[in-house]
Amino acid sequence: MAIAFDAQSKSSIFTTGTSNSFAHTCTGTNLTLVVSISLNSGGNTVSGVTYNSVSMTQVQTARYHQSTAARMYTFILINPSTGSNNIAITTANSLTSNGDMQAGGNSYTGTLQSAQPDASNLQESATSDSSITQNVTVVASNCWGYGATFNVNATQSTNFYDPTGVLTTKRQAAGDDQIIIADSNGTIGTGSRAMGFSQNGGTNSCTGLVVLSIAPFPSSNTAGALLMTSLVI
Repeated sequence: MAIAFDAQSKSSIFTTGTSNSFAHTCTGTNLTLVVSISLNSGGNTVSGVTYNSVSMTQVQTARYHQSTAARMYTFILINPSTGSNNIAITTANSLTSNGDMQAGGNSYTGTLQSAQPDASNLQESATSDSSITQNVTVVASNCWGYGATFNVNATQSTNFYDPTGVLTTKRQAAGDDQIIIADSNGTIGTGSRAMGFSQNGGTNSCTGLVVLSIAPFPSSNTAGALLMTSLVI
């Protein structure tokens, strides 16, 4: 079964409280939900993320300027509930106007229903750069690539692209977004694959980066071959 894009959602920029949520609608079968979060708050942390009250698994956390000033989180959930449900994010301390947060959710159908992601990695820039990339060692065939970066200058959001040519489709990159999210919108090769973001001019805004590969659900031919192997054994 091939992976296909299901749905995208994004939050407003949260500035109050320790518990904030936004709606995401999942449809289809063999789903995986990926949520990335920019937390622009020194000393604050994300303590948990749920979808329809089911806990999501933290994949990677990249820091802004290699410090604790801000962080970019990515969480994943295999087999999320279908329908419209809330992505709920809990932080250790209350958010403020100077310590705000934004998140984006992306769901995919036709994905492996165990051991996701296939692979992941992060990159932390010492300063705000015009480009940030990192390699991921893709294991399974026919994976999709996914990347998210903390954008320190929201006015630069629409200028981002992937210089490696892997993350071809931006899912979240409006003029006010603090987090930029993109995926490959198709299969990528196995082995070491570079992914990341660059800007078409403007103020340097790239900081923390998380990249990962999402594995596909086994095809019927693969499943049949595994069954025959088990029967022979």
